[in-house]
Amino acid sequence: MLLLVLALVATVTIPSLIATSTTPVGLNAGIEEFPMSAIHLTDGSSFKQATQLNLDYLLMLDPDRLLYTFRVNANLSTMGAKPLGGWESPTIEVRGHFVGHWMSATAMIWASTGNATVKKNMDYVVSELKKCQEAMKTGYLSAFPTSWFDRLENLKAVWAPYYTIHKIMAGLFDQHRLANNPDSLEMAVAMAKYFHQRTVAVIESNTIAQWESMINNEFGGMNEVLYNLYKETGQQFLADFAHLFDKPVLMGPLSVNADLLTGLHANTHIPEIIGAARRYEVLADPTYADIATYFLMLINSTRTYATGGSNSGEHWGMPHRLGDTLGPGTEETCTTYNILKVARHLFKWTGSAHLADFYERALLNGIMGVQRPGNPGVSLYMLPLGPGNSKPTAAHGWGTPFDSFWCCYGTAVESFSKLTDSIFFYAENTLYVNQYVNSIVQPRANVSDVIYTELKSNFPAPEWLDNGTAPQTPQATLQLVSPTGLMIRFNASIMLRIPMWASLVTININNQPYMGAAVPGTYANLTQTWTVGTLISITFNPRLHMEGILDDRPEYKSLTAIFYGPLLLVGMTTQDRSLVLDGAEHSDVSKWVKPVQYDNPQMHSFHIAFTGNFMHHSGFMLWYGAMPDDRSSGTVAPDSTFQIVMDPSTPSLIMLESFNYPGFFISSKGVGQQLAVLQDDGSATFKKNCQFELVTQVKGLLLMQGDAYISSYKTEKSMLTLQTFPSSAGEREAFVTNSAFNMTTPNAHYRQFSFIATGHNRQYLLEPLNAVVDEEYTAYFNITTETGGSMKRVLNGQPSHSQ
Repeated sequence: MLLLVLALVATVTIPSLIATSTTPVGLNAGIEEFPMSAIHLTDGSSFKQATQLNLDYLLMLDPDRLLYTFRVNANLSTMGAKPLGGWESPTIEVRGHFVGHWMSATAMIWASTGNATVKKNMDYVVSELKKCQEAMKTGYLSAFPTSWFDRLENLKAVWAPYYTIHKIMAGLFDQHRLANNPDSLEMAVAMAKYFHQRTVAVIESNTIAQWESMINNEFGGMNEVLYNLYKETGQQFLADFAHLFDKPVLMGPLSVNADLLTGLHANTHIPEIIGAARRYEVLADPTYADIATYFLMLINSTRTYATGGSNSGEHWGMPHRLGDTLGPGTEETCTTYNILKVARHLFKWTGSAHLADFYERALLNGIMGVQRPGNPGVSLYMLPLGPGNSKPTAAHGWGTPFDSFWCCYGTAVESFSKLTDSIFFYAENTLYVNQYVNSIVQPRANVSDVIYTELKSNFPAPEWLDNGTAPQTPQATLQLVSPTGLMIRFNASIMLRIPMWASLVTININNQPYMGAAVPGTYANLTQTWTVGTLISITFNPRLHMEGILDDRPEYKSLTAIFYGPLLLVGMTTQDRSLVLDGAEHSDVSKWVKPVQYDNPQMHSFHIAFTGNFMHHSGFMLWYGAMPDDRSSGTVAPDSTFQIVMDPSTPSLIMLESFNYPGFFISSKGVGQQLAVLQDDGSATFKKNCQFELVTQVKGLLLMQGDAYISSYKTEKSMLTLQTFPSSAGEREAFVTNSAFNMTTPNAHYRQFSFIATGHNRQYLLEPLNAVVDEEYTAYFNITTETGGSMKRVLNGQPSHSQ
């Protein structure tokens, strides 16, 4: 049950529901965002942890290294700094893009944290960039020469110069907007003037067709930043220039509800839609509201995965054809960052709870898991979704702090600098709560300028815990507080989002039932005279539920994702994704998905007493090896954790079940053979091959099967094999030394919100995608049904192998 005290709301979404969103043309819900300085994350949530990890990374980056290529381009001293690597290397054509993202990220994180070192660094970078711009004498500012634009204007090959310029201009604008930098707005406008003059010259000498060919090259959100600058300064050339980036070959078809997205590069075009949304907001052009609304509806109803992402290999495929696109190249995390921005614009127009649902889903599943916990500056380019995929083996894998700087590094540092920006919104005398995240907001005067609202929640984004602690009963509290201590009365509406994934919803105000509507997928509108200290509580159950993939071909109709509330649960597997269920129980997920047993006393790890090397499995074979200092590194920790399973009929014998592959056991293949980890086939022979006797010796525990032992004695390549006791007396002591194990506390523990899915064919450990680090998994299961049969184990998290 989710208990929310003094309510606000959370978010979640089912993509198909977005298609029913109300078109915002001619409508204005009057919903506004709070200043980033008005909302602060508090302890106890993964959002706070992720923000801190991001802050640690931003502080690791040497400002002079960030400036290196800008100074080289302006013929200024590099101050002895070394260049960065990856996409910021002096040889890469989009160098400088990350510095733009960095300026945006630092402005955001300073606004919400007030970190003094961040402020010092960003002021220094902007002041030094100003020197670079002044040295260029034209308003031009970049880390690469103007010849990149000569090539573009002559339709010659060049990577994406305007893409980088957009990042720099957007970063400068954010430094003005959020950090009150005295120079950055003027610098951004000077850049706009320089490029506007070049563009006018191109059109006058070649015609508009030349320009339209040029902007087939990726240009990021140039229209967005130019509309922002126009809104800020009122200079008409900025709006005119912005409109030149409203690409007709994209905007035209969308304006008449035509789908021509197949084959397009996703992250080229989503920022252009953000610009369209901004045109509507700045110039009240309803056509562009229609374009943005239709685009999001189209993407979410035809091409969106369970995560909220929408592309494979960075491109969109055919509508309703996602089944064969799952793999290491799904999905580019930049695109999730940008689709969230589109959804956020539309939410402010409509106040749609469905859009708030979608925002939460994409944020929790498509963004929150792309940082590597405990490792500042290590993040993903792609978030893979195919069977047996893993984050480290995704396209590009985990990046490095100083030698990656992909596009998705830039959007990552922004994403984790602005996790506060969509928790709360406000309209006239109305407070919206869109996410259950520990935070404090100081509302503006239209609600009350002498109170603040504190929200605490342990679902769906509690602290990252990997120590086997069972999740608490999902609950949240929110309280209105007056810093002055005065008893204040005020009239206002509190809009509580009732998540689409919720069931059994009840609301109480000061322990009295709220009698209004509280329907999942909507807002509960609580309007009354409030007093400081009023307590609102909301309770609901996060539902276990399924969602089929967006694919209308019969061969993919059984591909299904499993959710707990808004959290996508992925199954630990090296390749298999088949799950055979009883036809009568298929639709009720709670019948075949059960929580794990967090306090299981039978979970252990085993290490060779003499060497300290741990028993672990890899490739479903049994090995021994050292445990990394960082136990979150790789999969050694879960692969070296086993559950002791005892059969009442043979109490002296045990079986060792894999932690992350339930239903798979250490099994012998004969004396002299390497042991394996195999799936229980229910046969008496399998059971016999998996049973061992624990024999206590002075040097440790021996795992004995018949007259043979699990041993590392004289094995090759760190294999563990089944060996008989040596006949030579001289070898016996060495044999025991290499066969004696110590049984220890488990190296791995269940993460919060872990489950076991049990079918007729096998079981899967399910964990939230955003909590998985290096393990192999599948995001979709091939779920089929059959009548009769038996499940692989009882469904209460307790093993039972009596046949």
